[in-house]
Amino acid sequence: MTILEAITRADRIRPNELEPAVKLRWLSTLDGQVCAELLGAFEATGNRQQGAGNGGREATGNRQQATGDGGREATGNGGRGLPRQCAHWLAMTGSEADSAVGAVIDRPHTPAGFRGYDGETEIGTTELLIPFPYDELYLRYLLMRIDLENGELDRYNNEAAQFNRLWQSYAGQYCRTHRPVGVERLRF
Repeated sequence: MTILEAITRADRIRPNELEPAVKLRWLSTLDGQVCAELLGAFEATGNRQQGAGNGGREATGNRQQATGDGGREATGNGGRGLPRQCAHWLAMTGSEADSAVGAVIDRPHTPAGFRGYDGETEIGTTELLIPFPYDELYLRYLLMRIDLENGELDRYNNEAAQFNRLWQSYAGQYCRTHRPVGVERLRF
């Protein structure tokens, strides 16, 4: 989804008087968070595919890992239902987390050293970072922010719930298919 598509769809669903520059700033903030909190924390090359029928052996172009649990969710992570690969990020606190966030922001595989969108960004052709089928997340985020700006708290809460559901789905999928930065593959 491009920036223009996201803004146009949100404006059709929820007509408003907000300037496009405000919505561009919101999308920039969201993609900045996606880079800092998710894309930068995991290796970009190769996807891990579980249950692909080759017993967890290396495959050309893809890392495949036998986890022994079939990729099921970890227990003992506060009931959040996140995959095991993500549990260590939740355990970070204080300076450890600050160091990790600082390190992942500077990772070379974050999309082109993402610095945000501004007035010079070509909104008609610039693709947002989250791909289909999870790109509905951008629409929900814009609608949520529009509703908050207009003081429509019931609508805001509904959109926030949908946004959070989509975020959990995308983040979970990303965590399951990418290895965290600095974590070596378990060898038997």
